[in-house]
Amino acid sequence: MPDDDTAPESVSGEIVSEAFDGPGDWLPPADAARRIGVSERTLWRRVNAGQYQRKVVSGKAVILVPLAGSVPNTAELAVPATPDAVTLAVIEELRRQHEESAERLTRQATKIEAQAEEIGGLKAQRDAEKARADDLARRLAWRWWHRWWPPA
Repeated sequence: MPDDDTAPESVSGEIVSEAFDGPGDWLPPADAARRIGVSERTLWRRVNAGQYQRKVVSGKAVILVPLAGSVPNTAELAVPATPDAVTLAVIEELRRQHEESAERLTRQATKIEAQAEEIGGLKAQRDAEKARADDLARRLAWRWWHRWWPPA
């Protein structure tokens, strides 16, 4: 291989040969990720999956980013322009499940509110009973001492 800075180095079979003449730009990973619109980590996953090509120049990796329109967008190819019957059925089932869960949550919230009111009433009743018991205990204690300790 030549010693100039443009010669690619060999790295684990993912390097494009020097003769590759694809339409696109060789960019550093950060710039390539920004141009494609993904994170750098996602870009490296796609490189490792073979969706993008890379080479090493002067000890630094560069990624081939195809020019717009030179490679069809696989996301556009995979999604039909209009939803088919199966997709509509799935959407309708998800909508039905969402409505059921919303109704169930509403019933649970109503039940929790009723339980909270009942707990509040029971606490008030307990406090009233405790106050009466304390008052009765105070009266009984006064009478007991009054019997054994004559007033002066």
